[in-house]
Amino acid sequence: MTEGPAFSRPAWVAVDLGAVRANIGALAASASPAALLATVKADAYGHGAVPVALAAVEAGAAFLGVAFVEEGIELRDAGIDAPILLLSEPPPTAAPAVIAHQLTPLVYTVNGIDALAKAVVDTGASPHAVHLKVDTGMHRVGCAPADAVALAEMIAARDELRFEGLATHLAVADELDSSYTDAQLDAFDAVIDAITDRVGRPAVVHAANSAGLLAHPRARYDLVRAGIALYGITPVDEAVADVVLRPALSLHARVSFVKQLDELGCRLDNHCVTQTNVDRFQDFHADAGIKLIGALRSFQACGMLSELLGCLEDTAILLDLLEMTAAATRLFAAVDASRQRLALARPPRNVLRWNGALAAVRKKLGGEAFQRHWTIGETWELAEAVKLAKAATGSELLAA
Repeated sequence: MTEGPAFSRPAWVAVDLGAVRANIGALAASASPAALLATVKADAYGHGAVPVALAAVEAGAAFLGVAFVEEGIELRDAGIDAPILLLSEPPPTAAPAVIAHQLTPLVYTVNGIDALAKAVVDTGASPHAVHLKVDTGMHRVGCAPADAVALAEMIAARDELRFEGLATHLAVADELDSSYTDAQLDAFDAVIDAITDRVGRPAVVHAANSAGLLAHPRARYDLVRAGIALYGITPVDEAVADVVLRPALSLHARVSFVKQLDELGCRLDNHCVTQTNVDRFQDFHADAGIKLIGALRSFQACGMLSELLGCLEDTAILLDLLEMTAAATRLFAAVDASRQRLALARPPRNVLRWNGALAAVRKKLGGEAFQRHWTIGETWELAEAVKLAKAATGSELLAA
């Protein structure tokens, strides 16, 4: 994770591509023998389309899924040659770009099918794969089940096109009551049978989103379209899902100020805290629209869970660092035992100024090598201080 220059806003998002790979591996194993499509639309849900797509293919994703032609072109320009499924029918004007960049579109209208066939003729390309989308109850895009056979016959009759896939989308697969999902799958099965009788079964039949994959095994067919689950969010009850997912995204910020208060009121989410250390924690939500307050009640500060006290302003939140401060105090006490060797000043009683101090405590709690400094009257290197303090005290620092 690379932090920005010193003058940058002190907040950042970290994306764990290892978690993405692990999630894809777990989901693919659960879906097998069905293949897995990794949905990377909307910049991979904000995680970064190209790096996530590369990680997904490396982890075994058979398809990538995008919403718009431009998103598919971005992946092709990055050198990704895996099959890319357009999750909605492209406008006729985009058909030449679809063919040129070898994107596999969902289709569900006569005009969309005609435009793609014409683009193949105009460019002299080989027959182009398309998937027919049927609306069995999502009511977003897709043809009516009653029109599916005619459109399938139209695709099969066009030498310019290859009828590769048949798809639908589940509307409420995340709900405990599966009656609506079962009705959708029954309708889809009827369409599959009818099309198979007339033009043969396409090679890739797919219906399951993340919830469908995890909670409805019959929805897996030949391919599952995993979306939110790739990023570590389980859309169904964990008791239903048979996989363990790792969150791939975390929000981080440097602490801008720490002080001890006798009382905190101000109607901050109706909290009133006495004798607490309060931290002003920079975050993104003013610019990025991430509403943390109310959605989250606690945060990790230096490896410890800290209670959310409220919103200070549009660009900051308040955390209670009482437990973290106790850990810092234990560290100070241990270091103080070797003051004669370190010649350090005692920490201020009421104000702990931020200059890497909290990161230092987190690092020590995690047992990792420390590379920052913190200010306690004068600057010193914590790694050396810890080493000398341990030698002087003969015990581990930060004991519970």
